[in-house]
Amino acid sequence: MDIDAKRAYRSVAELAGLSAVPPLLTAFTVAFDTPDKMAEQAAANRTRPLLKLELGGDGDVERVRAVASGGGGVPHRRCQRELE
Repeated sequence: MDIDAKRAYRSVAELAGLSAVPPLLTAFTVAFDTPDKMAEQAAANRTRPLLKLELGGDGDVERVRAVASGGGGVPHRRCQRELE
């Protein structure tokens, strides 16, 4: 069906008689690294609508703090689990 839609210059949803699919918000992942490197990655991607941090080891609190304080004004939402 994809090739038919391309040939008709229409979306697959249109050809299938479905309503248009709304755009989805996706997250850009800041790779697990040192706190300073993660803050740099966040700052370099501050124009993205949503950042996700890879965490999973000693120093996670420092990583989150570094991104939150030095991320170049990156808007953030509070985590489900509060920082200790």
